[in-house]
Amino acid sequence: MEIGEFFAVRPKEGLEELESHELKYGNGAIQAIMNFMLKNQLVDVFLSFTERKDHFSLKPVIVEEPKEIFDISLSQFIAYNLPNIDSVSKYVASKLNGAKDNDKKIGVIARPCDIRAFIELAKRDQISLDNLFVIGLECIGRIDPRELKKVLKKAEIDPESVVNEIINNGVLTLELNTGTTQAFKLGEEIDVRSYCNQCPKKVPKENVADLTFWIDHPLEGNEEIFEVRSTQGKEVLEKAATEVIEVEKLSDENIQQLKNYIASLEQTALELQESEFAKLDEMSDEERFDYIISNFEQCTSCMMCIRACPICYCKDCNVVRRRKELDPIMINLTRLSHVGDTCIACGKCSEVCPKSIPLCLISKKLVEDLKELWPGHEPGHTIEEIPPRSWKGMKAASGAE
Repeated sequence: MEIGEFFAVRPKEGLEELESHELKYGNGAIQAIMNFMLKNQLVDVFLSFTERKDHFSLKPVIVEEPKEIFDISLSQFIAYNLPNIDSVSKYVASKLNGAKDNDKKIGVIARPCDIRAFIELAKRDQISLDNLFVIGLECIGRIDPRELKKVLKKAEIDPESVVNEIINNGVLTLELNTGTTQAFKLGEEIDVRSYCNQCPKKVPKENVADLTFWIDHPLEGNEEIFEVRSTQGKEVLEKAATEVIEVEKLSDENIQQLKNYIASLEQTALELQESEFAKLDEMSDEERFDYIISNFEQCTSCMMCIRACPICYCKDCNVVRRRKELDPIMINLTRLSHVGDTCIACGKCSEVCPKSIPLCLISKKLVEDLKELWPGHEPGHTIEEIPPRSWKGMKAASGAE
C-alpha cells in the first residue's frame, strides 16, 4: 500500500462481531476497522454517536469497548450529522481537552468541514492533531430533520417508523419498520441544506485525514472505498487487512470514475455558491450594506450562532456576557470581525439561527473578499497558513519587517 492509493474494502467472511450485529449502513468494513483499532490499542477511544431524543437527533459519545463500535449510528450521522451546537471538532476541543493528552489517542469520523475546523483550532493551539486518528468521509450534505419530518407527514409516513436511511447517487432511501422502503430524490421532495449544496468540498482534501472512505459512490458492488492519506492510515489499513478486512486496489478506470463523480458534485456546488455571491456583487455598496444590516436587525441575541460555531472557543465570551447591553447589529458585527476570516463554511450558525439569518453566506462572502488582501487565504486548508489577523499575518500583509 502507498499513500494516495484507493482500495475497495469489505469485511472478511465469518467475522464473529459482524454476524451478531445488524448493520445499518455500508458493508461493515468501517466498523470492522474501528473495532480492530480499539482491540489492538491503535487508538484508546473513538468518538462515536448515539440517538438523543429520536431517530433523527444524535449526540456524541465516547466508545472504549471494541464491541460497542458496531452500534455506531453511521447512517444518521451521514444523513443528519450532529444537531444544533454539537460538532465533532467542538466536542474534541471542549470535552476531550483538545486531544492534548499525549497518553490518549482519539479516533474520530469527520466530515470535510469538521476537518477544516480541526485545522483552524490547531492553528490557535486549541487541539493537537498529533493525538488524533482522523477518518474522513465523502459528504454530499446534511438533511434537515425538521424538513424531512414535514415531507414524511405529507407522505403519510410516521417518522417513528423510520429505522434506517441510505443516501446513494442523489437518492435518500428510508427503511421502515414495516420492512418496506420509501425513496426521495434529493432536490425534489427533500434536499440537503442550502449551504451544503453550495459547498464545493465534498471530500477531505486537507492533509489531516489518515484515511478517507466513500459509501455513496457510483461504483458497482457494496464495497466501501478507502483512500490511504497518511503513514498512520497506511499502517492501520495494512494491519487490519491481516485479520478483519479484505482489500482490493482500485483500477485506474474506477479511480477516475470516482474522481469524476466527486468533481461533478463539487462543480455544481461551486456554481451554486458563485450564483449566491453574484447576487451580493450585483448590489451597490449601499444595497449590500442595507441587506446585511436588515438581516442583523432580526437577531434576537440568543447567541446560538456563537455556541454552535466550531471556531468560537473562548470560554468567557464578552459578547455573550454583555448581550443584553449590546445592540443586535453590534453583536453580529463584532462576531463577524472576530471569526469571520476563519469561517470554514460548515453552516452551523445558519442552522441554529431562529430567524434564519444567512450568517454562513455573509461569512463566506467576507472570506472570499478577503482573498484580495490575503491572496490564497482559505480557512481550514492547511495548518501552515498564517491566520490573516494574527500578528504575523498583519505584518505579512503590510510588508513590514
